[in-house]
Amino acid sequence: MEIITVSMWIIGIALTVIFGVPSIISLFRSGKITFVKEDSICLFDAVIKNFPPLKISYNDSPIAQNLVLLKGAIVNTGSKDITLAMVEKDLEAQLPDNFKWLNIAIVDKSKDLKVSPEIKDTRTLVFRFGLFRRKEFVRFEALIEVPIKTDPKTGDVETLKDIVKIVVFAHRISDTRKVNKINVYPKENLPPIFGFIIFMSLIMAVSYFAQLKGWGVSHKLVYSFNSKENKIIDVYITPKRDDKVSVKGIKERYAETMNIQEFLSKTKGIPKTIKDPSDRDALMILIVAFIIICLPMLFFQYKIYKMQGLRRLLGI
Repeated sequence: MEIITVSMWIIGIALTVIFGVPSIISLFRSGKITFVKEDSICLFDAVIKNFPPLKISYNDSPIAQNLVLLKGAIVNTGSKDITLAMVEKDLEAQLPDNFKWLNIAIVDKSKDLKVSPEIKDTRTLVFRFGLFRRKEFVRFEALIEVPIKTDPKTGDVETLKDIVKIVVFAHRISDTRKVNKINVYPKENLPPIFGFIIFMSLIMAVSYFAQLKGWGVSHKLVYSFNSKENKIIDVYITPKRDDKVSVKGIKERYAETMNIQEFLSKTKGIPKTIKDPSDRDALMILIVAFIIICLPMLFFQYKIYKMQGLRRLLGI
């Protein structure tokens, strides 16, 4: 039975290495395009609403309440370049019904990157790239006409808070995942998670070192005890009411409550002292809890690190 168990364990590891590792490697080596939202501005609310005398026009018409300026960037955040041979269908940004792309302007891009944005129809914006190298980007500003919705109770115009949520990116580029949409938050809004993790790690290190040295750790008396099976095992006791004690094994799974005289009659030799096992268990629970808490924080810190990298790349 033991040979079969070991064999199954070895087979499981082998299958994981054969099928799992290549999948993980291919995931990290696949193409990835990221849309970075810089801002979304309702022009009327941001510029005209609080200054009624101010007049700003678009195409010789005053700016209406349904014009939104979208600022964003498209970045190759994958681990490989995207070539023309990989592209079957260009990258598209699609709007729902009753929304319209009005205009687009490239405000910045990587050196030597060739990109031609085109409004294919009122709902579809197409980006045609040449060789799109890893870590290259294009920043753009686009004007969008959105349908006007009014609050039935107050009659006020409802402003679309985040137009990025309704923009759908699509493409057919081989070995490239679907477009990831992210917001780039200001640096001052980023929480100091990494500092918290370092602080907690120092506390855990000191606690573990104290456990090894026995500082602040309670000890228990260990007795050589003759169990029910006439087997000599190491146990420790906890006092109970009515001159009784709770007897628990150190290594063996043994637990019993008995009279103190009965217990002493079954012990042999002189008791010795050891560190309280419950202290060690409490430390292990603390370590596990620390890992469970810190892993999501480390992941979030990694996302912040990537976001700061994007900020530096885009110069924002």
